[in-house]
Amino acid sequence: MPRKHPSHAAANSSRARMRSGGGSKPRRDLGQHFLADEEALARIVAAAELDQDQVVLEIGAGTGELTAALVEEATPFAVERYRLLDELLASGGPALRGRLRDWLSDWLGLWSESAKESHALLQAATLEPEVESQRLRQSEALVAALERYYSGLPEADRDAAHDRLLVLEIMTQRILALASMARLPVGNDAVLDILTDMWLRVLASGRAGRSG
Repeated sequence: MPRKHPSHAAANSSRARMRSGGGSKPRRDLGQHFLADEEALARIVAAAELDQDQVVLEIGAGTGELTAALVEEATPFAVERYRLLDELLASGGPALRGRLRDWLSDWLGLWSESAKESHALLQAATLEPEVESQRLRQSEALVAALERYYSGLPEADRDAAHDRLLVLEIMTQRILALASMARLPVGNDAVLDILTDMWLRVLASGRAGRSG
């Protein structure tokens, strides 16, 4: 396995900074109040009754505490999709390219179902450092789910393979977000072909060390 992604302790430390306002103080004259109660936060997330097909756009995110919790809530579904990818990679064979393209197409479909809201949420997250950190931790959790892939690599190559896949995962989600809004100068079929080739090259570069 590659190095472990940031622990829950790190996530809790980040959440603690958000609860303190990250150095910011609420403007009482504007009616600002920062969410600081973990139980209240859990009740709000539970009351939303969200599933993997829904996208949430939070207006007035404040310190980002609730947004980060909603991102964290979506992580298990996304991890399962990466475990599916791990199974596809383990099966290998000549059908791998087509299966990988289908896997990416499913991601594009999820983005496209709520394109405007998804794109707005992605943009909003980049404006709040703590929420952005939560999204990066999610990306770490996703690529860490490729356990069978990493186990097939020489131990000395696993960290580098993890880092390449992490950067690729972050790039892929951004590209799919733009594709879902038809904001790229190429069609979606071409986007999927390009992304498929990128993934195959990065995955193959990780495995190259086995024959060295």
